[in-house]
Amino acid sequence: MYPIRIHAVKQKGAGKSIRGEYSGTMPTEYERLLAELREWCAAQYGRQKIVADYLGVTRQMVSNWINGQRQPNANDVLRLEQFVKRRRAGAGRQPSKKSSRKTQ
Repeated sequence: MYPIRIHAVKQKGAGKSIRGEYSGTMPTEYERLLAELREWCAAQYGRQKIVADYLGVTRQMVSNWINGQRQPNANDVLRLEQFVKRRRAGAGRQPSKKSSRKTQ
């Protein structure tokens, strides 16, 4: 869930890098999550606001995450994942914001 990068490892004394078949960094679950969110938000104006309202953050904060200017904290990543899963389950419907009222 958290960004993990795979880097080349240098052999002692040899000065050569050992690399696997994949020469770049593998996309993490977090990166895939943001890519899906970015694609969904780009499809229609106003969707960043929908995400922001669902998460209880500003639209600008969502924009910063999508554009890579900032990274969400762990709690926001979990809520983003929940948002995306609900969106997938709704097959295009927009997830409704959870009610913050307690039921008695």
